[in-house]
Amino acid sequence: MFMFIADEMRKCRKMLILQDYLLILDNCTITPQTSVKLLGVTLDQHLTSGTQIDNVISKCQGLLGMLARATPYLPKQLLRLSYTALIH
Repeated sequence: MFMFIADEMRKCRKMLILQDYLLILDNCTITPQTSVKLLGVTLDQHLTSGTQIDNVISKCQGLLGMLARATPYLPKQLLRLSYTALIH
């Protein structure tokens, strides 16, 4: 069994995912991961968007830093175009 339900209180049920199981399909072993990137979207084990948001913020900060360093050397129109193409 890959999932089980445990009662913490009488009225509240919480689903728990086991961390120490292996799934074997056609001699291919699948192990649990805390997050997986699927079609460019990062999904964590609870299907929340926290990891995805952190990845997007990190990428945008790097690109904004690059544009900030290039500001003295590029015209405003090209900077605006770069911002729209890379970040927006």
